[in-house]
Amino acid sequence: MSVQTQEEMMQAWQVVARPGPFHEPLKTMEGRWDTKVKMRFSPEQPWMEGAGEMIMRLVLDGRWLAMEYTGSAGGCPFAGLGYMGYDNVLQKYVGLWMDTASTTVMVNYGNADANLKVFTQFGEIFQPGVPTPLKYKTVTTLVSRDRMTYQMFWPAPGGAGEWCGLDIAYTRK
Repeated sequence: MSVQTQEEMMQAWQVVARPGPFHEPLKTMEGRWDTKVKMRFSPEQPWMEGAGEMIMRLVLDGRWLAMEYTGSAGGCPFAGLGYMGYDNVLQKYVGLWMDTASTTVMVNYGNADANLKVFTQFGEIFQPGVPTPLKYKTVTTLVSRDRMTYQMFWPAPGGAGEWCGLDIAYTRK
């Protein structure tokens, strides 16, 4: 382990504190979006559909994208708040999400493809009455300047593969 002086540590933090090229895609997500939501709780169930609005804005000088959702999910009113950013220290995208469906905070970590258009993140969530967390994957795809998708995948029963439980299509207003 190397020992750094206070000045060296401050210089290192100044470097990783600056937004960089991996923060650029967050700018393209900024704006107001209409959403079409499809969700289901198992791969055998039919999709439930809903709609809403997502407002995304850059905060903290472009370090994070703040997201605020209002609409419906599964036929019920639904609201959520989230953040997405790039952590220069971890060299990973980080996502946080909380909503009116629970008191759980979802935390995801992942990477983007070479073109910074497809963001794949992984996380775990605890469920009521289940002692071990359930792993999940999210995929955000920047289709064009005015279209984006978000999907959430769960492990398939028996552990072979995965299934999509949430599919959101975004269209810029």
